[in-house]
Amino acid sequence: MANYHSPSLFTFSGGAGSAFVIQGDDGAWIIDSSASNTDDLYAFLTKQNNDSVHLDTLKKLIAESRSGTIRIQYHQQSNFLCFIPLDSSHH
Repeated sequence: MANYHSPSLFTFSGGAGSAFVIQGDDGAWIIDSSASNTDDLYAFLTKQNNDSVHLDTLKKLIAESRSGTIRIQYHQQSNFLCFIPLDSSHH
């Protein structure tokens, strides 16, 4: 699957919201709607000044194929990052 890095992909609410698709094993971007110029979600979140405790928690939950919501810093503002595995049976 090709990787896509474009702010126009997977944005919603007039650009106020963004969606991303990553590889579950390493966080590498498949679709990066932030055009972050980073290799993966975790490098991007580090660049956004998120602490290692939150990143380690997120990595663990994603590795376990869990879904959830975690508070992050994004563009110097407090935001929520919601995550769900693609093979999830959530309806």
